[in-house]
Amino acid sequence: MGRLTTLLTTGAVVGACGVCAAQASAAPTAATLPSITGSSTYGSTLTCTNGTWSAGAGSFTYTWQLADGNVPIGTGSTLRVRAIWMDLGIQCAVTATDTTGSASATSASVTAAPLTPAIKITEARQIATGKIEIRGTIRPVASLNGGAGSLILYRQTKTGPQQLSFNGGQTRPNPKTGAFTMTATGEPTGKYKYVLQYVPSALGYTAPVTVTRTITVRS
Repeated sequence: MGRLTTLLTTGAVVGACGVCAAQASAAPTAATLPSITGSSTYGSTLTCTNGTWSAGAGSFTYTWQLADGNVPIGTGSTLRVRAIWMDLGIQCAVTATDTTGSASATSASVTAAPLTPAIKITEARQIATGKIEIRGTIRPVASLNGGAGSLILYRQTKTGPQQLSFNGGQTRPNPKTGAFTMTATGEPTGKYKYVLQYVPSALGYTAPVTVTRTITVRS
């Protein structure tokens, strides 16, 4: 009888401790907040890392949101940066789940930034009396999406930039290759800085972008 009493008592204690442990457990908690890795420039991919959580947090889900107003913009651990988010803050919220429940934590925000296209000049010279020609390419070609981005040519003088008139020149890049050829006529003799300005037609790119070349015009 004493042995039976001991067994019953031991079982009751173990059961009671199990109940106590279950009652003491709580939903997971974040020891360190989630964070965002990767470039935040247009077209790049951001990755949400979990942070560190209390033991037992076995599964995670992700929600991406704009920091201003917590507007949801995606789910999953990665997010591709879109043009409509330029200059806005992006956060990721991680929800950890274990057998006792769920809890969420939110990362610091990163700012979506536009890409800067590049103008590569392959030739800039005088080709006839008072006539100059500038050839080059625009990269990336994707910056021409939605239309052919504009090229504007200026001559830099002591009194300021003067926009030039074109004669037979291509004032918009080829939308497939990004190549362009620009000419200007009636140019005065002398050594001048010519400023080529590119205005992308696609969203997600900085505008305008400029490059300068010096051309000597001879009589």
